[in-house]
Amino acid sequence: MSYILDALNKAEKDRQQQPPTSVPPVSAQRETAPQTRGKYGLYFIIAVLVLLMLWVLLNKSETPSQQTVIPQKSQVIIPKVEATIQAKVVKPQPTQEIENIFVQEKVKTIPNIMALDSALRNQLPSIVISAHIYSEEASKRMVIINNQVKHEQQYIGEQLQLTHITPQGIQLQYKNTSFTMKVKDQWSAY
Repeated sequence: MSYILDALNKAEKDRQQQPPTSVPPVSAQRETAPQTRGKYGLYFIIAVLVLLMLWVLLNKSETPSQQTVIPQKSQVIIPKVEATIQAKVVKPQPTQEIENIFVQEKVKTIPNIMALDSALRNQLPSIVISAHIYSEEASKRMVIINNQVKHEQQYIGEQLQLTHITPQGIQLQYKNTSFTMKVKDQWSAY
């Protein structure tokens, strides 16, 4: 033990004989060390976040890489072909449109007022169309006949009914006989 004590005493004397160095006190070292560590730690965290964001952006925008195959003498390269299927979307037609198409086809087979038997034509009241409004929606269709606003299924005279308003004119029914009139057609009773 005396050897250890002698060595410690000798080290103490040597320290006292050396000129003092400008070493900051321990309390000053403790104050600067955490600031330095905190500063570098902040830089480290920012750098890691920037690298992480770059990695995410690069991986997000990358398309799957295609492997390049170096052909050998007997190797054949078959290019990748992606099949694309184009489908035509068919929009279902509402009942109203189907009814309109059906009516328009019916109008083609229904005779015009001028093709009716002259005896039947002479029984008809005067029909003067002064305005015609056709719309895809049946509720918005109207005509002005003999200075009266009429809609589909309304009666013009006692037995004369406006059954349909078409893009070209109107369809009428008189005593169970259907016929059409174009907008430019006029009928005056004799």
